[in-house]
Amino acid sequence: MIDNRTRCAASMVELAQLAGHDREVFVVIEKYPAPGWVIGYGEPLSTTEFNELQLAQCYLVDLLEKSSIPIFESMETALVGVKKCIEEELSVKNLKVTDGVQPVLHGHLVVGKKLICAQEVFKAFDYNNRGNLDLKSACEAFRTITGKKLNERQIQAQSRRGLITLDQFCAILAEFDQDSESSWGNSLFNGLLMVRNLLDLLSPLPECYCEPPTVTESFQYDIYLGGYWDDSSWQNRIAVPKLKKHGITFYKPQRSEFAAGMVAADNFAEEQSRVLLFIICGDMRGSAVMMEASFHISKNHRVILCINDIPDGGTVEGEPLSENAIKDYNRARAYLADLALRHHIPVLDDVEQAVDTAIEKVFVFNRENASK
Repeated sequence: MIDNRTRCAASMVELAQLAGHDREVFVVIEKYPAPGWVIGYGEPLSTTEFNELQLAQCYLVDLLEKSSIPIFESMETALVGVKKCIEEELSVKNLKVTDGVQPVLHGHLVVGKKLICAQEVFKAFDYNNRGNLDLKSACEAFRTITGKKLNERQIQAQSRRGLITLDQFCAILAEFDQDSESSWGNSLFNGLLMVRNLLDLLSPLPECYCEPPTVTESFQYDIYLGGYWDDSSWQNRIAVPKLKKHGITFYKPQRSEFAAGMVAADNFAEEQSRVLLFIICGDMRGSAVMMEASFHISKNHRVILCINDIPDGGTVEGEPLSENAIKDYNRARAYLADLALRHHIPVLDDVEQAVDTAIEKVFVFNRENASK
C-alpha cells in the first residue's frame, strides 16, 4: 500500500525491488491530492516535495508495468484479488479490469524508443545546433527514420518561417507516417504529443552523446547518468567532461518535477545502456532515482551506486527539510544500500570515484566483448 498519508520513500524502493525480482505483489497507490496536503506528523507538503513525490509515483507505475504488475483501485479490491488468486491459483498478472485492476499497457516501450530516436535524428541534422531544421533537412530527417519521402510543400504549414522545431518534427512524424502498426501515428504517441503540446508537461528532451544515427541503427549508450541535477550539478561538472574525454557515450535524462512525461524515454534509455550510474546526493530527496536503482539491481544489471545521506538540517534547492523528512529519505537510502551490498554491488560515497568506476566498467565490458 503506497498511501498518501506518508512519504513511503522506503516502501517505494522496496516495491521496485520486488518488481525487479518479478515477485507476486498486490499494489494500491494513493495519489497526493495537491501541494499543502498534510501527511503524518502534521506536515504539509511543499510544492517542490509534492511534485517530486508525484514524479516518484510515475516512475513506480512504469516499473510495475515493465513487470506486468497491475495496480488495484483500492485496498478492498486488492484483498478481493488476493482471495481470487489464492482460491483459483492465479497470478496477479492474470487479473482483469473487472477484478478492479488498472490495465497494464506496455506502450511506454514503444513511445520511449521513438522519442529518443526522434531526438537523435533531429540533432544529427541540426548541424549548427540551432534547435530547428530547415524544410529540406526536416524531409531528410523524416526519410532517415521512416524510409519514406516527404516534400517540402507537405510540411510548409507546420513550419514557422520555414523552420521546424523538435516538437513540430514529432508532429510531422505522427501525421505522415501512419501506414503500419508500429507507425508514429499510433494513438499512444499522439496522446503523448497532445500532452506535450497542450499541457506543456515535458521538459526539454535529455542530453545524449552518441554516434550519428542511421536508418537501421538501434541506439545504444555506454552509461546512463541517473540522478537529479541543475546546470552546476555533478553531471556537468564531473561526469560529462570525463565521458567525452574518453569517448564514452551516455544518456543524461532531463528530469525535474515537471518531467513526468519523460519517464518512458528515460526508462527505455536505461534498458539501452551498458552501465547504469546512479548518484544519490545529500542535497536531494531522490525517491525516483532510488527506485530506479533498486529495480535494476534486482534485475542484475550493471549498476554503479553512490549514496550520500541527507545531513541534519539539510536542504533541497534551498528548502529546509524537517527532521522527519530527513529520517524518511535516509531510511530509503539505507534500504537501497543494504540491497546493493546483498547483490555484491559496492556502495561508494564519492561522485568522481563513482564516475571513474563506471568508465572502467565500460572498458572492461568492451575488452571482454572484443575477445569473444
